[in-house]
Amino acid sequence: MSDATPRMSRESFELLIERAVALDAAKSDAVPVAQAEAIAMELGISESAWTVALAERAASVTPARGRPASRVARFFMAGGLGLAAGALAGAASAALNSADVGVAAALVAAAVGWIIQRTVARTESATQRELAGWWIGVPVGIMLGMHQWLGDPVWFAAFSWAGCAAFATLLRTAMRRRDATNTKHPQPSIGGSIY
Repeated sequence: MSDATPRMSRESFELLIERAVALDAAKSDAVPVAQAEAIAMELGISESAWTVALAERAASVTPARGRPASRVARFFMAGGLGLAAGALAGAASAALNSADVGVAAALVAAAVGWIIQRTVARTESATQRELAGWWIGVPVGIMLGMHQWLGDPVWFAAFSWAGCAAFATLLRTAMRRRDATNTKHPQPSIGGSIY
């Protein structure tokens, strides 16, 4: 004799719960932590798993430190830094007469460092915006530092910008895939349990 009780997959169950919570949350902006814990316990989530999840959530939410700079301000800040770095690079290149490759490598290395720092901070759009400011400022700075109008710094910046933008996108995609893999197959903690 078969069991007549309807069943659903774990994935369907999680989606159903997620949707129900979203609909219920639409009624108010916040759920008291005690109520959330009670719901979790009713769903059969262990107290230790709830405690760990709550601690992880608390660690991932950073407190606000004043008003963040606007998008436009960050763009111009990155452009100003690119302008200054380009001016130094242009002056060094003019003074050393053959340092173009080394100077270009230093500018690209600075941009790659920026990409890694910003992408790890999970702000891909800010990374792309700041890269745009950086690579617009760099050729202008190089030309100011060399005291002449040149086409080469513009081409260098255009190709570097495209390469850096692609690198930032690939890095972010790789991080998303890593996070998705870690979510599907979490690594055991030191104690041997998943949570």
